[in-house]
Amino acid sequence: MALKIPCFLCGDLLPIKLTKKDKPVVTCNSCGVQALIRYPKGIERLNALAENRASLKDDFVLCRECDVAVRRAPEKIQRFLVGRAGIYCPGCGSLLLKASEVE
Repeated sequence: MALKIPCFLCGDLLPIKLTKKDKPVVTCNSCGVQALIRYPKGIERLNALAENRASLKDDFVLCRECDVAVRRAPEKIQRFLVGRAGIYCPGCGSLLLKASEVE
């Protein structure tokens, strides 16, 4: 079975193909997006993403007030003495996710 990743615009699953020089490339026929991954670190990240079957859309939270996307990651959790620990919008400061939903 070929490894696939989602298109970052439409979410369709795209098969990962190899170029003549064995570099991974993905192409979305509906959006026209094409991505060539050239460096070893990028290839490593692409393989990890494809193997985890993770969706890029699930890795982000969108602030509805100011349309800012924030990555859902433990290092983004802010812990305050007063207030809730969680992920906050860098634009308007509103709480996007409580810490228990992220960890």
